Amino acid sequence: MTDHRNILICELNIDITGHYVGHSQYILDHIQEIEQQQENKTYYFLFNRKGRDLLKFNEFTASRVSFLDELSARKKRLVERNAIARKIRNFCISKDIDDIILMELDKNQISLYLANFDCRLSGILFRPSHRLAPTDEGLKNAIFNTLVRTKKKFADALLVKNKAVSNIFLFNDREGVDTMNKLYKTSKFRYLPDPIYPIDINESLSNKIPFSKSTFKLLIFGALDERKNITNVLKAFNEATFDTDAELLLVGHSNEQYQDYLKNLISSLPSIDNKHKRVYIRPEFVSDQEMDYYFSVTDVVIIVYKDFFGSSGLMGRATLHKKKVLGADTGLIGHLLTKHRIGLTADPYSVKSIAASMRAIYNFELDAEQCDMFNKQHSPDAFLKQLIAI
Repeated sequence: MTDHRNILICELNIDITGHYVGHSQYILDHIQEIEQQQENKTYYFLFNRKGRDLLKFNEFTASRVSFLDELSARKKRLVERNAIARKIRNFCISKDIDDIILMELDKNQISLYLANFDCRLSGILFRPSHRLAPTDEGLKNAIFNTLVRTKKKFADALLVKNKAVSNIFLFNDREGVDTMNKLYKTSKFRYLPDPIYPIDINESLSNKIPFSKSTFKLLIFGALDERKNITNVLKAFNEATFDTDAELLLVGHSNEQYQDYLKNLISSLPSIDNKHKRVYIRPEFVSDQEMDYYFSVTDVVIIVYKDFFGSSGLMGRATLHKKKVLGADTGLIGHLLTKHRIGLTADPYSVKSIAASMRAIYNFELDAEQCDMFNKQHSPDAFLKQLIAI
């Protein structure tokens, strides 16, 4: 008879500034069914406090959920990360946890090694070191980039060396799994599809947020800051020529200082005249239904990020709506766009390159069959079955 196992699913990065709740919510919604299929396993959940407001719990899951005090800040010193890892370890001890699934490993790779867990660890690694590429964007940035890559390689090595770690999942990166296993002489790295969740669109949104159907629309979605490379995208939008009127949609949470910066930048770009070219900004967090509405009305989703080498859930949302994607020519996004023929790439550091790709993608023919195949391979069920098969 198989021994009973208590499993903890841990997500401490839930925040209103981004759509980070989808994976956890899907697991919460299906965990009762999972337990009925896996009679030897009991699942528990540990979230940061903001999860109380942003996640939905039913009668079954409410008794399985616990919270840690605000731990969702993006930047923390090593000593603070160590404290977080110890709190997780102590919680596991108090609940007799046998396995823990961390929904993000990246922030605490070193701390998890130092915390000396007794239970078995698995989790998702969003930014594996093999995808980090060097940069030639000035000496200062090149030195900083080298330090980041060196630190990341060290952290990945510690993660593999950690005896408690059994599975390290890489989103959407089959080739990366083979590369990392060979590089670190291990079998711990495993493939995990980044799930694409279907959402029912509220048709009334077309009245609330009307758009002209005749314009060519490009969308940047998510927290609006320079991680999205918005400055270069705006300058490229100014340079690009289209065969019709064009509109760039910027939708996502943003602070007032950055909004002022964007308005000043836009006013300095002469071809953005609010007639033939227009920029629409909605600087706030929007619901999932509103998010999908913006994807449904757009033509191109832009993810030409600087210094970002992992996967992006926005690419999946684009394929769900059969929309073209313009992404960076480095990292996993560039690899997937080329492999699946669902968009074009550009050098994120070059305004001219982005502008040229904006012009080219206007006439780019999307492969609808590839979109359907991509969606089938990245279903929520496929994600869940792989994640919990520990």
